[in-house]
Amino acid sequence: MNTKDEEYVTLEHFFAMFYSNYDSDIKMLKEYTELYKQMESGEVINILIDQLNDFELCVESGIFKDILDHYGNKMKVEDFRKNIKGLLEDLSR
Repeated sequence: MNTKDEEYVTLEHFFAMFYSNYDSDIKMLKEYTELYKQMESGEVINILIDQLNDFELCVESGIFKDILDHYGNKMKVEDFRKNIKGLLEDLSR
């Protein structure tokens, strides 16, 4: 894992803002991603990309489930898994 468990603050922040702005509708993820890129620095976006690249490890360790349980408004890990590639592509542009 590239990031220590307690250092997934950027990923948690991303989801906390998504939850507060979009009620965690997975269909709004692309729109939210564009907004997030405008609000945050390139360094923060790169950290988020690194943390999302650790997605499978985060799922195994329970970090991602904890974040979704808290901010995901019943979003399932499987639903997010289907969208992660597109999210990473949107963040990398």
